[in-house]
Amino acid sequence: MGDRPNNWDELLLDLHLNRLDAGRAEELEQQVAGSPELAAKSRGLRELLRLLDADAPQPPADLADRVMAYIERQDRVIELPKVPASGQRVAGRGWRYGWRDLVAAAACLVLFFSVALPGYNRVRSAGYRSQCLNNLRVIAGAMDSYGKANAGFLPYETYVPGASWLPTNNPNVPYASNTRYVFRIVAQGYVPDVRVFICPADPNGKPMTAADLQKLHDFAQRCNYSYSFLFMNTPQGVRFQELQTGPYRQMVLIADKNPLQVRSDGLEQVAFGPALGNSPLHDHGAGQNAMYTDGHGGWFTRPTIGVDSDDIYRAGNLDRYIGTEKPVAQTDSFLPP
Repeated sequence: MGDRPNNWDELLLDLHLNRLDAGRAEELEQQVAGSPELAAKSRGLRELLRLLDADAPQPPADLADRVMAYIERQDRVIELPKVPASGQRVAGRGWRYGWRDLVAAAACLVLFFSVALPGYNRVRSAGYRSQCLNNLRVIAGAMDSYGKANAGFLPYETYVPGASWLPTNNPNVPYASNTRYVFRIVAQGYVPDVRVFICPADPNGKPMTAADLQKLHDFAQRCNYSYSFLFMNTPQGVRFQELQTGPYRQMVLIADKNPLQVRSDGLEQVAFGPALGNSPLHDHGAGQNAMYTDGHGGWFTRPTIGVDSDDIYRAGNLDRYIGTEKPVAQTDSFLPP
């Protein structure tokens, strides 16, 4: 790759933070796979980032008072021997430290981390939300540019009647993913970088490789995108203008990943859990970013943000899904997983 050895740490950090373009990331991954030393560094860095991403517990409100009270109760004295430069102990009294002093020093560290870590997590989460919303704006802008070049239509693929948006074992049910429509803006160059499809808060997100971009007509894997898109397997294409007036302007076009739990094999019979609500990407379901069809968007702490408080992640009020469900009305903002 032509990189100096002392630059590997920086490159690996860029890789794990999704700051490399698809071609560069693929090249670096190949280098890591062929080097046990780099592979070990990569695993260690991944684990470190995982620990940093872990949510730190909030400290008790009275932690500082409790620590100070504990320090006040300490009255032991510790005497440390004098040690000259040669390292040999000499006669005479050494330095005297109160147990209270040592406890106070340790308490300072405890207080620092108990206050700093939650603050760091809050700042990190806010940064993730901001970058995620910017990703959605870029994608929505690319779809708008596509529409202007294609008679005002949203990206559209062939309609597949009765298709399932989930892979299925049923030979009588064709499979047609909902993301193949959006992928047209990738294939035709309206998106400058496929990393915009990865939410920075998604621990499993991984951009597509340059090789896949050249040969596929849809995202290669679920880990290649962190967002859910308006249901698009319709008999006819839809114009942006139709979605930007009246009640349709309150329909959501893109949002953070649907919280619908898809089975590990990706097949039939998936269901909403009893506690389902927001997307799981941000702070364990604190809310989701979403962009409406008229171009406005933001952060929302509930999923009922569609027309007439429609839940954007459900087809109507259905609880169980096999993949063939559709919006129950023209203004139903159903965003499949």
